[in-house]
Amino acid sequence: MSATADPGLMADAQPQLRVQLRLRTADERAARELAARLIDRAHELANAPECECDLDVEVQWSPPPGPA
Repeated sequence: MSATADPGLMADAQPQLRVQLRLRTADERAARELAARLIDRAHELANAPECECDLDVEVQWSPPPGPA
C-alpha cells in the first residue's frame, strides 16, 4: 500500500492525496469483501467533520494469470 502527495497534481492549488492498494489473492470473494470494507471506511473518513473532503474511487479487477 502506498500513499503519496503527487506534486504534479498539486499545481491547481488544492492539496491531493493518492492512495493505491493492490491485493493479491486467489480468493476473489475475500478480495472484493476487503476492498468494499476499505472503500466504506475511506468514505467515512472523507465525510468526517474534521476532513470533509472529496473522494474519488477507482476499482479494477484483474483475474489471476494462468488457465481459468
